[in-house]
Amino acid sequence: MIDIIIDLLYFFHIGDDFRCPDLFHCKSASFCLPLDLLCDGIHHCPLGDDEEFCNKSCPVECSCMAQIVSCREKELNDVPLIEEDARLLDLQYNFIGNLTNSSFYKLHNLFELYLAHNSLGEIDRGYFWGLFNLEILDISFNEIEIVRRESFVGLRKLKQLLMTGNRIAEIEPDAFVDLDSVTDLDLSKMFIENIPSLLFSPMKSLSNLDLSSNYIVRLESDFVLGLQNLRSMLLQENEIRIYDKADFASLENLELLH
Repeated sequence: MIDIIIDLLYFFHIGDDFRCPDLFHCKSASFCLPLDLLCDGIHHCPLGDDEEFCNKSCPVECSCMAQIVSCREKELNDVPLIEEDARLLDLQYNFIGNLTNSSFYKLHNLFELYLAHNSLGEIDRGYFWGLFNLEILDISFNEIEIVRRESFVGLRKLKQLLMTGNRIAEIEPDAFVDLDSVTDLDLSKMFIENIPSLLFSPMKSLSNLDLSSNYIVRLESDFVLGLQNLRSMLLQENEIRIYDKADFASLENLELLH
């Protein structure tokens, strides 16, 4: 289990791009500690956060280290009760089939949420409410068939949304409302047939869009309206027959179209 937590620490960051593999990242932007110095009764971090969460409770099915909670491969059917100070939550490879409006609503400090390889069947408005600081959301390889209107409302700081490998055939209009900070969106390896007009318009910061390996036949006019920062779009392994060439001409910063 310690190896899993070390792997998570590698990807864990606190609001900036500074990373320190196999170490604990202190709240100060460029200071890290060896893991064996955590919770040893001595304040090593400048702000003392290496001792800050040592007495927090941890779900019996999970492993916790500081603000990292790993519940990976624990045969869970539901989201366990997580301490409000958690910053990374790994729920991958479980059997979680349903979320509710209260699944994560107290986790205001969470930066990364990994729900890949579960049994989620739908995403609806309110499921991620309260995750105001979330930057990475991975819901890949579930059984999601439809993404409903305003499913991600409130996730204004989200930067990466990973949805590959689901059964999604339909994405309702306004599904991506509030996602104006997302830079990376992965919608590959699903069953999408049509991309509606203005679907991505709320995503003003989008840089990388992956729509590969779907069943897309039609790209509605203005489907990329507002994506002035888009640099990469992957469309390979689709059956696209209907599209407006003017849409692609409007993407002035596009560097890769495949």
